[in-house]
Amino acid sequence: MVDGFSCIICLVLNTILIMEVDVEKIKSECEKYGIISYKINDDGSIDVFQNVRMGYYSLIRIPLKFNFIDGDLNLSGNNLVSLEGSPKILTGSLSLLHNKNLKNLEHSPEEVGRMIHLRFSGIESLDGLKVPYSKLNGLGDRKMKLIRKHKLSNFI
Repeated sequence: MVDGFSCIICLVLNTILIMEVDVEKIKSECEKYGIISYKINDDGSIDVFQNVRMGYYSLIRIPLKFNFIDGDLNLSGNNLVSLEGSPKILTGSLSLLHNKNLKNLEHSPEEVGRMIHLRFSGIESLDGLKVPYSKLNGLGDRKMKLIRKHKLSNFI
């Protein structure tokens, strides 16, 4: 580690790419959101071993790159336009309540232990959804319409 940066060398299509991971920035962001039980991975993503509460911060994007969260992820009450940075694996629930600018589920987790809460969200499409429809909660009358649209778009 040099000056708070950890350099990672990746071989991509026979080209060497050097990525700098700002460990101090990651630690600062974790502290800001009360994340104390975590591990920073070589690629700059983090594994978290607690519930993560990032709700009602007026976030437009997720400020950290999560890989794994053993617990719930609360992103409710923000202004998210993307789920980029959300974990690949989430053992608990994902709360996206009151995110009116979030239109689809691109970059959503590959695995969710419990539910994805979407009440009062701006979801117009299930594009990007990787978990069973039964994990979706809070779409009310829109749920079946979105599922039919999603199945049809995957069929074509």
